[in-house]
Amino acid sequence: MIPIDSIDKVPVAIICGNEDVLADCTDAEWIRDSIGDKVVHFSEIEAGHLSFLVGKDMSYFTDTVMPLLQQYHPTNSVEGQATFLQ
Repeated sequence: MIPIDSIDKVPVAIICGNEDVLADCTDAEWIRDSIGDKVVHFSEIEAGHLSFLVGKDMSYFTDTVMPLLQQYHPTNSVEGQATFLQ
C-alpha cells in the first residue's frame, strides 16, 4: 500500500471519468477523501479510461488541467517548461 494519506507537500488534482470501468469515480472519491485538503481540484467528466489519452473531446485538458498547472507550477520560459516535463 502506498500511504497516500501522508501526502503533504504536493497539490493534487483528480479528474475521473464517469464511464471508466478500471478506475471508477467511487475509487477517485476514496482517494480524494484519503488525501484530504491537499486535493486542490476534483471533477468528473464524461469519459472512459482511455478517453484521457485518445478521447474525441480533450477540452478537459485545456479547460482544467492547463490552468491548474499554471496556478500550481507556473513557468514563463521554455527552459522552465522543459524542466517541468523531465
